[in-house]
This record gives sequence, structure tokens and C-alpha cells, in this order.
Amino acid sequence: MDAASALKLFNEKAKKLEGLSFTKMLAEQKTGVTLSGKQGHPLTIERSGPGDEAIDAFVLTLRFFVQDNESISLRNFAHLYAGLPVDQELIDNFNAARDALNSFLDNKPLVVVLDEIDKAQPKDQSSILYTLSELENAGVVCISNSRATLLSLDDRVKSRLNSVFIGFDPYNNDELRRILEARAGHALFPGCFVPEILDRIAGLSGGDARVAIQTLRQAAQLAEVQGTRTIAADHIEHGVVTVRTLRTQYALNKLTEHHRILFTIVSSAREITNIALWVAYIEKCKETSKTPIADRTFRAYLNTLVSQGLVLRERLAEPGALFRFRPCA
Repeated sequence: MDAASALKLFNEKAKKLEGLSFTKMLAEQKTGVTLSGKQGHPLTIERSGPGDEAIDAFVLTLRFFVQDNESISLRNFAHLYAGLPVDQELIDNFNAARDALNSFLDNKPLVVVLDEIDKAQPKDQSSILYTLSELENAGVVCISNSRATLLSLDDRVKSRLNSVFIGFDPYNNDELRRILEARAGHALFPGCFVPEILDRIAGLSGGDARVAIQTLRQAAQLAEVQGTRTIAADHIEHGVVTVRTLRTQYALNKLTEHHRILFTIVSSAREITNIALWVAYIEKCKETSKTPIADRTFRAYLNTLVSQGLVLRERLAEPGALFRFRPCA
């Protein structure tokens, strides 16, 4: 890239970085975490600041200035300025800005929390984490439904990360029942449910507190609509189905169209091997005039569907690469 093109690209990216919502919130110090709660009740965590998309946009733009394989990285630009017939004042201003950024990063530790990192495209996952690994004083916390996301990163990224995995097991039934008791005690009229109802919800929720709480809510609303004084077993069954449907729709809406195509094929077939799924996916792309994803991305997308609890995967031969996929119940 010639000097003029590099200067133009540098200015474009710098202007974009300056206008991002993440940059503005950071400058205005509109970030933080608030913890609240009282003894015997679940802890409430409220986060203020830029969302995941804003963070992704910031990091993907910042990488142009910190990765030396980019022509407009600050280090490369310093060499470029040194060889150009420009005023010394301009060079001094650039070096001062560069030193200020390095000083900020060196003296003020930065913790970046990437929630639902598994929702990002595989290429973006690697690019984001590679960029953050270039920042010497930055720490990264990645939140995902499984380890598969980080284990499937490019080797060049994994070699830069000193990863420590912290696993959170699903809630057991007793823990879920205590959570439900706290919520029901605040939200429901006394006497409208029996303890066995909460045990039933806990057993049907698969260790997911969000599913348990929403099931109780849906069951209570249905009982009220029907004019009954108590929550019954059929209300619970209806609530579980409704919540699982909403949970599936919510998860799919945050994924790509190709994720949804794969999920629809698995759901329609009820049971399908990865080979048959690939063939059906290619045919569906032809029917809808869509460009199919690559084989590696196909496998990554299936990993995402599994980690999100949308489909189940079973190895059919050991060792081997033949798997069977089924929709989660």
C-alpha cells in the first residue's frame, strides 16, 4: 500500500473509532456493574455501558492500529512518518498520541468481558481475541455455553492466550426449588401453589434457572387466565413447552440465517447424520439461491447449535467422524 492510501485509510479508521458508541461511553465513563440483593434472595447484577455488538465493533476497528500485520498499525505508521517529507510538528504530535495510548494501556489495567462469545462468527472470534491479546495490560473474560468455542480458535490465537477455564455446573433440583421459592414468595398470592409444584418445575427445567423462573411465570399467568385459584400440573406442562419454544426462538434470532437453516433441517428430520445434514443444507442453499458456508464453518455452526442447547449430538462410531443430530426435546 502506498503512503497516500495508507494515510487515507488511517484517517478513515481513526474517524470511525472516534465515532463508535463504545468510545463515547468510555470517554464519558458511562460504564460499570451494580450488585444488589438481600440475604436469602438471588443476587441482582446490572451492567451499564456498551453492549456486546458495540464492543465487537470497537475491537475489530482497534485492531488496525495495534496489529503489526496491518499497514496502518501505530508502529508501522511511525516508520512511515519517518520516511515522509512532513513537518516535525506533525511527527511529534503523532508520537505524543502514540505514547499517550501506550501509557494508558500500560498503567490502567483493562478488563474486557465478552458475553456470548460463541454467538460471534468463528473468524470474528479469532480476530477479536487476537487483537485483545496484543494489548499488554488487558485481560479478557469470555462467557460461553461450552469450552468448544475457545478450543476451536485458530492455533495462533490459542498460543497467545493463557486460558483458564472456570465451569459452572447446572443448578440441581434443590437449588432451583429454593430460587423458585424466593420468586414465588414475592410474586404470587399465598396459597396459590403447593411445594410439589415447585419441585415439578425444578425437575423439568434441566438445571436452567431462567427456564424454571419463566415456567413458573407462564404457569401462573395461564392459571389466572383460566380463573383457577391454584397452579396445577397442566399449567406447568403448558409453561414448560411455552418457555422452551420462546427460548429456542430467542437463541435462533441471535444466530445467523445459516444456523437457522441447519436447525430447521434437523428439526424436520428429527434425526439426521452430519453427512446427510450437509447434503440437505447444500440443497436448501440451492433452492433459496444462497451461498453455502464452508465445511469448516459448517462444523463450527453445528458446535454452536449444540452448545446453545438447540440440538443434541451423538457419535455413531469410535473413532470416527460420523455423528447423529437430533433436536433437543
